[in-house]
Amino acid sequence: MNPNLPLLKAVPLFRGYSDEDLEETARLALPRTLKAGQYLFHLGDPGHSLFVIVSGGVDVVLPSDPPGGTPTLLQHFAPGEFFGEIALLDDETRTASVVATVETELLEITKQSFLAQLARSPQLVPSMLAVMSNRLRATTRLVGSPVARNVNEEADEQLTWGQRIADVAARWNGSWAFILTIAVLTAVWVVAHGPLGLAVDPFPYPFFNLFLALLVAMQGPLLMMSQNRQIQKERLQADADYRVNLKNEIGIDRILHELAELRAEVTRLRELQQAGDRE
Repeated sequence: MNPNLPLLKAVPLFRGYSDEDLEETARLALPRTLKAGQYLFHLGDPGHSLFVIVSGGVDVVLPSDPPGGTPTLLQHFAPGEFFGEIALLDDETRTASVVATVETELLEITKQSFLAQLARSPQLVPSMLAVMSNRLRATTRLVGSPVARNVNEEADEQLTWGQRIADVAARWNGSWAFILTIAVLTAVWVVAHGPLGLAVDPFPYPFFNLFLALLVAMQGPLLMMSQNRQIQKERLQADADYRVNLKNEIGIDRILHELAELRAEVTRLRELQQAGDRE
């Protein structure tokens, strides 16, 4: 049995395949190996293959503009996942670049072998269309639905009572009110057990020192709880910002594409008009 057969069985695109069809696909698949940081293809390259990840992982990115900057991450693919399926149906160029994050092994299925197999087994078309439709729906939801949201409000609505107490304690510990309260309490305690002659806690004030030690011991965990929650909120905010930026870049790319089509159409109409004037 072909060692790539179990991997292909797990790929959603090939769920409608019979064992015979899968054996043929596994036989025709070409092994590819990428080093970490190596590009499989770039934006604008001709597209003619589907790729299945055997091990490692790849990032789908958009190159920075101007070149030399950090590319925009669109998606990450892990072992068992596939990409490049659109190239099996059209002759357009690649719409993004793909780079290996670690040393990666791939299986390449060329357009020629894939279409030949579809011709032999037309029942495979529905499963292929279903997978592509799911990815198209995900892209449509990203582009067509609002992604900006108030992360702080969402996080605050999910707070437990313990987290609320930790936040209140963190705000109070980091204020002048806390400093003045401790200063006034210390002064009152010293005066009460010194000049006023109270004998409950005489110098060196062991009970008061015990109180301060307990206060410090409780402050540490409460501050860490509040800090950890703030880190989680920052991660949520970074994820929200990434989605907003990604949607904006996709939208700008669509606008530029439509402008290019409009220019081409205007040029064609001008040429037709000039040809008509000459006649």
